[in-house]
Amino acid sequence: MHRTIPGGHAWLLFSALILSAAGAARAQVLYGTLVGSVTDATGGAIPNAAVKVTNEGTGQQWNTATNPAGVYSVSTVPPGTYEVAITAQGFRTFTRRNVALPANATVRVNAVLEIGQVTESVEVSAAAAALQTDTMDVRNELPAGDLQNMPVPVTRNFQNLLVTVPGISPPQNAHSLSANPSRSLMMNANGATAQSVAVRVDGATTWNSWLPHVGGYVPALEAIENVNVQTSSYEAELGYAGGAAVNVQIKSGTNEFHGSGFWYHNNQHLKARPYFLPADRGKEKRILNQFGGTFGGPIRRNKLFFFASYEGTPDRQSSFQLGSVPTAPMRTGDFSQAARPIYDPLTGNPDGSGRQPLRRQPAPRQPHQPHHQETGGSDASAQHGRSRAPGQQLLRQRFFPL
Repeated sequence: MHRTIPGGHAWLLFSALILSAAGAARAQVLYGTLVGSVTDATGGAIPNAAVKVTNEGTGQQWNTATNPAGVYSVSTVPPGTYEVAITAQGFRTFTRRNVALPANATVRVNAVLEIGQVTESVEVSAAAAALQTDTMDVRNELPAGDLQNMPVPVTRNFQNLLVTVPGISPPQNAHSLSANPSRSLMMNANGATAQSVAVRVDGATTWNSWLPHVGGYVPALEAIENVNVQTSSYEAELGYAGGAAVNVQIKSGTNEFHGSGFWYHNNQHLKARPYFLPADRGKEKRILNQFGGTFGGPIRRNKLFFFASYEGTPDRQSSFQLGSVPTAPMRTGDFSQAARPIYDPLTGNPDGSGRQPLRRQPAPRQPHQPHHQETGGSDASAQHGRSRAPGQQLLRQRFFPL
């Protein structure tokens, strides 16, 4: 197979400019594969048919030919939208546009050539979705359209949308902001531990060595082109994955300038009132703004490109905490229902009435009783037990001071 690459592509992500030329990296997790068969109207294979694959955004091209069985394969193709053109002597040119190729995926484009001149062409602009039969893995795709149009909770973390993938439990927050500044979420896949969910961004693992059940980096939602989730039978190069392999693909620059801008606002007035908040107290302040944008385009057409993404999330909030302390009867060992009043958020009183909350009252001291000398029978045992009651009360007061 002969491979022709006019140029490479580059990104600018979070104010860092990275220029790169498209090389011959072989990691399948970063690239995709186009395969297909070429036949005539009777179903016969057409060997030596010329196949040209062109990236519609960057102009990159790959050229190959079908083998004696009429089959072709173009591997290590960067993700993007492609045009596939197939020509053979004595047949019309076959062209299919808008072929979406995600990372770490195999897409099949079959062609049936019609008899005619090479100058004539048959163009197919769309095709019905086909079942995945070229690989054994179980996968789900979250394209950029779904990521931008589906409702996402505050902070717009793409991991919240992984709940739509069969087998993945609802993602949950884990740890404080200081320990998990990226606010990465914890999730389980197919009953496996959260540590077995491997998340990669453009092929680089985001595994956090200190907190392996959460990722170390979460890219901005506007900067994501595609999220590929494999939950079973994935390739051997997807290490660290036991429950699921999540591959995040970042957008890239193209021959056309493109970009986006966003601003999301959330405050305490848009949230429900906490049930246990006292009636005379207002909701605590919470003002969160999330804003930013993306911009990409060519530095040199068909040769070099850039992509930039910025996101800011200022968050201003205050918090309060409600706590309960043991009542006086509870500190003396009385855990009956009367000693365990229920806090009433409407009155602020623990017993639900308009009375003042219970106050700590010292327990009356028991007078010392002399030790009786009777012996024998149950009466002696009872008297002996009563004679130790003051000592028990003293011990209780020592460990539960009034």
